[in-house]
Amino acid sequence: MNRSEYSQQLGDDSENLFFSLCEEKNYKPIRALRRENKYEHWDIKITNPEGEVYRIDVKAIREGSYDTTWLELIGITGKDGSLLGMADYFAFQQKSGFIYFRRIDLLNWFFSKVGSKFCIKSVDDARGLYSKYFDEKGYLTTENNSFAKSPRDALYNLYSRKPWNKNGEIHPRHDITTKVSLKDMKRELKWWTFE
Repeated sequence: MNRSEYSQQLGDDSENLFFSLCEEKNYKPIRALRRENKYEHWDIKITNPEGEVYRIDVKAIREGSYDTTWLELIGITGKDGSLLGMADYFAFQQKSGFIYFRRIDLLNWFFSKVGSKFCIKSVDDARGLYSKYFDEKGYLTTENNSFAKSPRDALYNLYSRKPWNKNGEIHPRHDITTKVSLKDMKRELKWWTFE
């Protein structure tokens, strides 16, 4: 199994776990259609016993750690990422169930925690900064102190993955992400458990 397949399997397993927990709690879960998942950035729509409807973006564990995760402002195509999607909540997988946060709280937190370091106050500011340093294929063209050079250095810094080379064909990536600590998120934002 290659890295992409492995990542997809982790995501599928996490979504399946969340779906099962919803059913156990008598929530009515519905999986997103492929286009909803891709363009609206949500995985499961739930109706709780009170009849309230929410869209959830389910996040699997990343890099084998329950302590850190990635927040995506801009996706690999250069279009709006999951922080700008239509999910009401992000649910992050933990050892026992999930913790979840409002998407809008995470978006605002991104701008205050990371954006403020780089004078980014809006999505347009972020795109402008990206275009200053990266070419149309997603290669870094100018040395900078704004984007981390590797995922190791991406904690509370901007990061964009390098273009993907598959069989000699270059696949551009134009994402703007940051790695964050779930402990900090829990300390600084309102959150809930779902077990």
